[in-house]
Order: sequence, then C-alpha cells, then structure tokens
Amino acid sequence: MSEFSLEEFRKYNYKGARASIRFSTVLTGFFTEREKLSSGFTSFSIFFSRAAGCKLRKIPEFKDEIIESLEITEDGKRYLVKICLESEEIPEIQFFAVINKLCLCRYDGFSYENAYERFADDFKNCETFAAGADPVEEERKTLADDLELVRKEYMKDNVPFSVYSVLMNNEEIFSHVCLDDQVDLKNPLIEHSNGHRYVAIKVHLYGISFFDPDTKERYHYMPEGYAHDNRYPVGESFIITAVHYNRKEDLVAYEGCYWACPCDVLIGDLKDPLNYDPHLLRTYVKYFEPLDDEAVKAKWRGNKLIIKGDDNTVELSVSDIRRELENGEQEQ
Repeated sequence: MSEFSLEEFRKYNYKGARASIRFSTVLTGFFTEREKLSSGFTSFSIFFSRAAGCKLRKIPEFKDEIIESLEITEDGKRYLVKICLESEEIPEIQFFAVINKLCLCRYDGFSYENAYERFADDFKNCETFAAGADPVEEERKTLADDLELVRKEYMKDNVPFSVYSVLMNNEEIFSHVCLDDQVDLKNPLIEHSNGHRYVAIKVHLYGISFFDPDTKERYHYMPEGYAHDNRYPVGESFIITAVHYNRKEDLVAYEGCYWACPCDVLIGDLKDPLNYDPHLLRTYVKYFEPLDDEAVKAKWRGNKLIIKGDDNTVELSVSDIRRELENGEQEQ
C-alpha cells in the first residue's frame, strides 16, 4: 500500500535542491537553505518504481544535480514525474511511476539527542498490559549474591516486548519495559571504580540504560540516530549486545551490530554511567574488512583491548584508545 501523498509533496519547494536518482528507484535531495528554514526539513527521498505505460526501459540515474523544477501529477493509479535539471547532459527526465512514499528528514548524519522521552506512552501502555497478563516466558539471571535480573516476555497484539526487573534480596527495586524482545545484554553488572554497582539494561533496541541498585538512581539513553523519516521517533544506531568494562581505566567496550550486520565493537568513556557519554569510537571499519560480515568479540587483557574476528585479531592499547577518543575520532 502506497504511503505517498500528493498534497504533502506539494507543500515544499524543490527548486534549487541538489539531488540524485539512485538504483533507478529513489530520488534523494537536499533542500535549499531557504526551504530548510521554511519547512524545517533538510532533505527528502521519493521512492518509486516504473509504472505500466512507462516508455523508459530504465529510469536514468544522476548524481548531485540541481533541480530546476520537479512536478508530479496523478494519472489514474500511477503518477507522471517530470524532473528538469540544470544539466546539459540530462536536462529533463519524464516517466510514469508508482510512488511508494515521500520521506522527509529534519537533519543530516547522526544525532546524539536523547530520544528516550518520546517513547513514554509506549512504555506506559506496555506496563499497563503486563500488569494484567501472564508472561509468555521468564528468565532469571543472578548478578551478585544479593542481586538478580528478571526478564519477562509478553505478547501484545502479536508484538512481543519484555519487562526487566532488578531484585535485591528477593525484593523488586526496579522495573522497566523493553520495547524490543530480542536484546538481552551480556555482562550487565558493572562494578565501578567509584565504588558503585550499575546494572545495564535495554529499554529499546537502540541505546542503553544504567541503574544503581544501592541508590536507586537511573539513567536512560536512546540516541535519535541517523537521519530518518520524520514520521518515526528515531533512526538507526548501534545495537549494544554486550558490555565489557575496564575498572582500572574507566573505559568500556560494547559489542553489537547495525541491524544484523556489520558487527562492531564501540569503545568509550564510562567514568560516570549516570551521565553516560554516547560518543563512541568505532573499530570495525578501521581494523576489519568493510565488506566482511564476520562477528567481532572484545576482551580486556591488562592495558589492552583484544578484538577478535573470524580471521583477524586486533590489539588496541589504552593509550591508543584515549588518543583517538581525545582527537575526536568518535563515530556512532
């Protein structure tokens, strides 16, 4: 079913936008500064496919051309798309298409803004449901002599979610919904150099949360992520699956992936989990083959972080890690 709205499309001025057609199926572009200020959007993407009656065997591709005009008109169950460019090679492209959707983004690149509060209603609705339902599955994990982590999985409208609870001496002291049922962190207990203990949990596919069982303080972080369709609260970001904390150095290595692949190990500072710094250093692209989907695992050994892939092992010294972090080479 198409999500495209011609009325929505016509709200914006595409003249002067720098645009490209990729894979003959998507037109992407960046609005002019004037349109950015007017609409609040920085870029757009229009997803389409050739429609019956289209005379072009393949819709021409182009890169970084300036749009002179962009017109879309309805023609029964299809649309006539006409693109005029400030280009001598491809001055005009016209074709019939089925348009699936128009995506509008409010920023480019990656946003570290904490989007946790945007899911408040979802958390509340799941909590209410769980209070009156039996869990589909329950898992218990002993963290320390006095601490236990309990995960209960529920099914609401055929959509699974979990509820994490921390028990101290068999008494529940913390509970929170996790909107994704696929994430169960390895090594969730952090015995910190500051003398406190922190339990790391996930409340969403993205981000991480820290809970201090002794003070009951907590901090939830969920990045706004990569540029995404403004209809969704967050874009993609790194999915943390394991936590490896170095108590002596107050550094942390997170195992995980970007939506199944590539796998990666991200490194960062963890001096204060309740004021979590989300600026992390990627290792996969720098030390492993970019097109290799191998899983990578991390382990601290003295003052070195050992990152092991299927065919390659990398050793990073603490001094090298700190230098790269201080040089601002962080990347989500």
